[in-house]
Amino acid sequence: MRCLNRKPLITAGELTHEIAIQQPTDGDPSESGECTKSWSTVLNCWAKIDPTWGREYERAMQQCPEMTLLLTIRYSPDVTVTSAMRVMFGSRYLHIVSVRNIEERNEAVQLMCKEEG
Repeated sequence: MRCLNRKPLITAGELTHEIAIQQPTDGDPSESGECTKSWSTVLNCWAKIDPTWGREYERAMQQCPEMTLLLTIRYSPDVTVTSAMRVMFGSRYLHIVSVRNIEERNEAVQLMCKEEG
């Protein structure tokens, strides 16, 4: 039973970024017989995006930026978001590190993501 006086976990005005959640699919076999990994969109939605922290580290004598972002989206009963999926945000790809159903209320979901290099 839903309490009418309860504050919503997220409001429409906070969802300002359009994203696509994608899941991996097996692509067509290449000439060598190996299946290539491809991605298909399972959910288009609006999100609130908060950068949580960033850093740069050196890998193989190159500077590599790493950004961690917290995305909040509306709960979707049709799609179960998992850490095997990724987020496409414009031309950027974000690896989903963890998924949290806020207060287990099936209203809003938080995705902790790292930007893929």
